[in-house]
Amino acid sequence: MSIPESCLIIGLDGAVPEVIEKYSKQGYLPNISRLIENGAWAENCLPPLPNTSPTCWATIATGASPATHGVTSSSLYDSRIPLSETYAHKGYSSESTQAETMWEAAERAGLRSLLISFPTSWPPKTKGIQIGTTDTSATDGSFGIKHQLFSTENMPAGLKISLETDRNSLRGQLTPELDPGYWIVDDEARRQATRVEPFSWTVEITRENEVTFYSSSKTGKRLATLGKGEWSKDLRITIQAATGSMDLKYRIKVIAVSHRSKKLVVYITRMVTTPLAIPPSFESAIDKIKGIPSYRDHFNSPNMDSVDLDTFIEIQELGFDWITSAVKYCRRDHPCEITSVYTVSIDTVNHLYRGILEKEQTVARSEYRQARNIERRTYKAIDDFIGKLLKIRQKNRMVVLVSDHSAVTYRNDFRIDDVLKQAGLLVTKKTKEGDVVDLERSKAVCQREVYIYVNLKGRNPGGIVEKKNYDEVVHKIIAALYDYTDPATQCKPVALALRKEDAGIMGLCGEGIGDVVVAVRGGYGRIPGDEVHGHRLPGAEHHGKKMRCLLLFSGAGIRKNARITRPVSLKDIAPTIAHLMKFPAPRDTEGGIIYQMLEE
Repeated sequence: MSIPESCLIIGLDGAVPEVIEKYSKQGYLPNISRLIENGAWAENCLPPLPNTSPTCWATIATGASPATHGVTSSSLYDSRIPLSETYAHKGYSSESTQAETMWEAAERAGLRSLLISFPTSWPPKTKGIQIGTTDTSATDGSFGIKHQLFSTENMPAGLKISLETDRNSLRGQLTPELDPGYWIVDDEARRQATRVEPFSWTVEITRENEVTFYSSSKTGKRLATLGKGEWSKDLRITIQAATGSMDLKYRIKVIAVSHRSKKLVVYITRMVTTPLAIPPSFESAIDKIKGIPSYRDHFNSPNMDSVDLDTFIEIQELGFDWITSAVKYCRRDHPCEITSVYTVSIDTVNHLYRGILEKEQTVARSEYRQARNIERRTYKAIDDFIGKLLKIRQKNRMVVLVSDHSAVTYRNDFRIDDVLKQAGLLVTKKTKEGDVVDLERSKAVCQREVYIYVNLKGRNPGGIVEKKNYDEVVHKIIAALYDYTDPATQCKPVALALRKEDAGIMGLCGEGIGDVVVAVRGGYGRIPGDEVHGHRLPGAEHHGKKMRCLLLFSGAGIRKNARITRPVSLKDIAPTIAHLMKFPAPRDTEGGIIYQMLEE
């Protein structure tokens, strides 16, 4: 058996195995197709419950279950705060991961790693090279002003601008929306960065298909002259925020321009600081990499009519090219054995369009075609990205292509809160912000996709249930969940409801989970249809799509053109990589080596 000397891990958030296979067979994914031919495909790789991104990525990184690594959802909870609150997005922070990662284990054995944007990895825990960007929703402290769309026409997500005639030219001002003027998750950083002094750009149209951009400073420096469909080079601006001045990088695209019609549509990317890096000495070099780091501002872009399909894809490609350049730079001067990169692009498409693509949402034929084109072109852009990464030479390389979860759509509305209300366990009240939980009258509260808590006196702030009645309330919750019948289908939406003490079979236990754990079967969810993962039973199916993960090992040490039919888990990835790369598995690993993938 050949022994891999290097490993490239490519994380594709939300990648749907069935879609990968379909487009691969149709010839849209030549690079992935070659990896399939030279590798072993796990047909039944299952995610944990809940199948939320940080829970799954922490499982991949550690080889441990949520009970062991502690990332029990995107947001976390403990009994110091009321049941109506959570620690939002804290699951993405590496500080929430209590188990050793494969990169830490590799470092103990003398191997070096490079991580870019990998969820649950920031702040860094290794001495290797690491770059954090907000593509992961990680609390990495990055700052940026959200992307902006300016238009002379009314557009749902656009800022309306006007053009005034000045002799033979048209002139106008582009003033960005700065409330909120950030795209970060960490609450403390958010409070510090919200106040940004207003600024603007000046535009001038002197020809039919040409617009010139100027800074709004006293010098009025010319920034770029662009035609329709053209992007600027990297541009820089110094803005004044509550924390002082910040240097930001951005690009401009002209989506439409016409002197005759007085028309202008302009897209400005997220304006970003240099991504944080470890070691810090890397930041100055990273700042010189051309392009814009990956960002999530475009998440709703096509759905909100803010950009056209070409621009939507180009925004993603900007991020892919930046990551590729960063890998090239880091590996050139600092060789490493393990490289890990990540993109959230497919999950973006899933949340926006999975219901449309599976025809669970009724839309016009043109909107359905747009959804199909967005999906196909996003997968194609990722395949091109993979092709560029594969051109970066590594000796005896093994490639691991993996997703954290899939996306399973649904047609029937199901809300756990409704079940609890019908059983008299949950009471809500109307406020200016909408319906909120009334803790003074609620015996049970559902939070974080799959967890139901008893509102226990003495444990939870505002608790009303006496300890002697705890078991009775738990049994009532489970009975209500199993008794509930969907009125439209006459079927049972709840696939599994377990007491906390019994949830160990799902890899869940301890303080981080509720008193009852719930999993929903395929075909049910909260309308309007974008809740395509999270509370699904692992393996649940609807419309031929299963809640499982993409997992492909390819290259050195791996069987060629092999199909692994037995069930495997995301927990099995870290020990398999460790076995092939000859370093000890992470200390807390619970998974096993997938021997069927290995070359004989």
